[in-house]
Amino acid sequence: MKHSSSSPERGNRPERSREEMAQFFVAQTAASARASEAFAGWLTQSPLNVEAYLRMLAVERELEGARFDTSIDVDELVRRGTGQVVPLRLSLLASPKRRPHVLARWLLAVAASLCALSMLLYFGLGGPASSLRANSYRTLTGEQRQILLPDGTLIHLNTESTLEVRFSDTERDVVLVNGEALFKVAPDARRPFRVIVDGTTIRDIGTEFSVYKTGAAFTIAVLEGEVEVDAPSASTSPRVTAGETAQVESHGTVFKRKSQRAEDATVWQQRMLMFDATPLEEIAAQFNRYNLRPKVRVEGDVRSRQFNGLFRADDPGSFVQSLSADPGLAIERQADEVLIRQR
Repeated sequence: MKHSSSSPERGNRPERSREEMAQFFVAQTAASARASEAFAGWLTQSPLNVEAYLRMLAVERELEGARFDTSIDVDELVRRGTGQVVPLRLSLLASPKRRPHVLARWLLAVAASLCALSMLLYFGLGGPASSLRANSYRTLTGEQRQILLPDGTLIHLNTESTLEVRFSDTERDVVLVNGEALFKVAPDARRPFRVIVDGTTIRDIGTEFSVYKTGAAFTIAVLEGEVEVDAPSASTSPRVTAGETAQVESHGTVFKRKSQRAEDATVWQQRMLMFDATPLEEIAAQFNRYNLRPKVRVEGDVRSRQFNGLFRADDPGSFVQSLSADPGLAIERQADEVLIRQR
């Protein structure tokens, strides 16, 4: 007799895992020893089963109301959790001649694995509800990401950016380590929302605003409402209101604000780059944030030359093509790099 083989990861396997998980979940309140053994065996059949289990637990925790003050990134949890699951010898369960102490050791191993998984869920999701929790988020080159926090705040994280979310019963703090993020803040008078960049605190006053950190300085652009900027070395805490931007230097100096259209501050969400009297060196750096290749490199005095324009972030070739007609520039195209220098 011929047996057809099929991978458990193919076809509608994810949907089947979810359905099977739902059946186990409903039955667990009246689970017998046999049902527990069946569930343990089911977990080891496929990483997709583990994923379904993790997602069901996350939903249950949300419904219980215990996790409303911490963010749950299920995709990240699945990536971390499935790596902890190893195949077990299910023949021990199937064999009618198994010895009791062998089965006991097997069940102990299953229990230990599930205990470790529970600890991963507990500490990975933040631990006790009263403690301070921190979740880190990062985007790679060309990647953008949306993060919905439990309080309803929405964060748009731009390419090559890293931030940490630190929520407690009395605080909502986000540390922008590098890169750029747009914050649509949900109101909560009991817990102020603050963005911290290199020791400078940006306190939300009912706003939608973006922060872009470049090197030791960063730029704030306010779309709605206003923010208060509190730098450690500053004697005052200036406010930036809707339609304004502020440049904050490493020593805490807040430069004069200027008018800013909201669409200009958020154009990167459409994967577009807008340049307004922008130095060529900075333009190259912007394209390189979104593209692994070709990299754009600028040499010599032309680095400070300024240009205007609107370009697709993932198409540096269109910008390079627009420079071809400039008689003062020489452009050398290589396999993984475009070099721009003075002619």
